[in-house]
Amino acid sequence: MMKAISRQKTYMSPGMIKAAAFTVVFICALAGISYSQEKLPEGVEARRKLTLEECITIAIENHIPLKIGKKQLELARLRLIETKRNLGPTVTAKLESSSGKVTSRNYAGAKIALEGKQPIFYGGELVFSVRQAEVNLEVVKTDYERIKNELVLQVKKAYYSLDKTKKALVVQRKLCNRTSEFNDIAKAGYGANVISRLEFLKVSSQYNQIRFQVVSAEEDLAMANLLLQQAMNIDEEVDIVEVEEPKIITLDLETCYNLAYLNRPEIKIGQLSSEYFDYEKKIMRARTNWPRVDFLGSYGKAVEQYVKQDRSPTDDKRGLRPEFYIGTKISWPFWGNTLDYSITKEKWTPVVSTVHGTEAMTNTVSFSLFNRLEDISGFQEANLEYIRSQDNAKTKRQEITLEVKEMFFKYKKSIFLMEVTKSKIEFQATQVQILEIRSQLGEAQYSDVIEEMLKLAEEQFSYVQIIADYYIAIASLNKAIGIEGYFDI
Repeated sequence: MMKAISRQKTYMSPGMIKAAAFTVVFICALAGISYSQEKLPEGVEARRKLTLEECITIAIENHIPLKIGKKQLELARLRLIETKRNLGPTVTAKLESSSGKVTSRNYAGAKIALEGKQPIFYGGELVFSVRQAEVNLEVVKTDYERIKNELVLQVKKAYYSLDKTKKALVVQRKLCNRTSEFNDIAKAGYGANVISRLEFLKVSSQYNQIRFQVVSAEEDLAMANLLLQQAMNIDEEVDIVEVEEPKIITLDLETCYNLAYLNRPEIKIGQLSSEYFDYEKKIMRARTNWPRVDFLGSYGKAVEQYVKQDRSPTDDKRGLRPEFYIGTKISWPFWGNTLDYSITKEKWTPVVSTVHGTEAMTNTVSFSLFNRLEDISGFQEANLEYIRSQDNAKTKRQEITLEVKEMFFKYKKSIFLMEVTKSKIEFQATQVQILEIRSQLGEAQYSDVIEEMLKLAEEQFSYVQIIADYYIAIASLNKAIGIEGYFDI
């Protein structure tokens, strides 16, 4: 019996006694470890957290290109009104007052009249100009949507990246808190000669590495916040509502293609640009091949008589009398030249030196040599722009096809990696738990536990990154098909 007791004492001494004492220290240290969510600085908590929709609204209000786009919309509407106005008559009101001297006698005159011009036939130029202005308005509207879609995607990317860096910082700080406890234990154990110097230095090195990672994560958070500020065009820092776990939605690549071809602003702009330059060709063809016919006219009243002190008894007393002219002007271009013909009928009130007014029918023919060469070159330029716009539309369609395909595969990849990373996290968490138990039994070193904790933190960060990639992939797909929020997550 005494021998048995003696052997038992020999079995418990001396290393196991130290290990048992160190285990007590280790368990006491672990008692203070908490996995509660890391709190942000007090100043950040004091600010109201913004949702993604609020960030987008602020960005839209502050985005300068969108403000410019609104001004361009107003200008395009004015241009449309202007082209429609050109279809109607131009009317000018005239009021004249004259005075002079005839054979030493002074006279005075007055005239009031309305002059007008009405286009009759321009070879379709004016109608094509209206339609071209309507197409231009649609181009500006569609380009406004393009700018808006790009801004929304920029804000979403910045928002999800900020959420990712916040969660990554939480992971790093939790890891730092855990390893800080291990570092304290290792320091105490090394002082008590329980662990070796090599193990103590390794734990200390791991702890310093993790502290550096925390500092890097804090810098990443500041940069991510700055990117969101830049996207929203604001100066102050913002805090955001945490992004929840995503719901996985099922998408079809062919459906994405069809939606993009129908709704993508860039494709619409390409089609509208071809239509715009097609109208430009028609306008220039009308200018070079077809005559212009205008109706001209004027009606008013006029008077011209000697002033009272120079008037003789034989002079007739005059008052305002009607006068007018009406006519037609034809301008026919050919080979860069212009042949003009006009016919007018006129009736004018008498001047002071005549008793009766004048009536006349006037025919005028004129020829201008090489005065319309710019119309010929303009037609060629419009034709080149039309061909170029068709090529650009085809190229843009190919680029969008590639973009949709790329974003779709990023979406599929993020779903696959999400499931894989979940399994890795579960496995790595089990590894950490096993090593913690083994370290308490003296069968594993604390640096090994920290090493596994680092691997677990890496997988947790990867999962946070993948979630952000999934959200960004869906947002990019919405932008790629040209319909904001179509794929709702």
